[in-house]
Amino acid sequence: MLPMVNANGSHAVPLLWALEQSEGMVVELGTGPCSTPLLHFFLQHTDRELVSFEEQEKFFFVSSVFAKMNDGSKHEIYHTPDVVSKARKLVECVEHVGVVLVDCEIPGEATYKKRMELAKIFLPCSTFVLVHDCEDERICGDQEWKEVVEGCTYAQVYNQGSGPNTLILSMEKPLQDSQLRSL
Repeated sequence: MLPMVNANGSHAVPLLWALEQSEGMVVELGTGPCSTPLLHFFLQHTDRELVSFEEQEKFFFVSSVFAKMNDGSKHEIYHTPDVVSKARKLVECVEHVGVVLVDCEIPGEATYKKRMELAKIFLPCSTFVLVHDCEDERICGDQEWKEVVEGCTYAQVYNQGSGPNTLILSMEKPLQDSQLRSL
């Protein structure tokens, strides 16, 4: 059963939209009660690989148990104290990534800087990079974020009306906003 879309899962619609419009590996940077099951079940009967990285032990444990209980043969979940270094190593080893969900969390303002760094690492080799929990004012007010967003072929903040926003970035496809809004 797929998880319900709630305030914690406000990224579900853009995530499913990006999965439908891409091919290849999917990378989840930060696991969670909505995204991990959603990605797992959506990709379970495809030839796409799912790789998840988690820094927080409690989320890693829950996600690992979930994957083992639900045929996790194509879902690799790693616990790492440093998602950024693992992301760099992964990018060196793969030619292309279909979708990257950036949803890792550390306390305070450092979360936004880490998410920006991860987006910059994956943008050159990914069809879509989705950055969850992004408030407009924090991204729009930060010069480094502006440079990242302005360098993309497509950049859209998705807000379903409640819950956190999700920033959708792409270097590959000039997409129409109406494609996402029609979901």
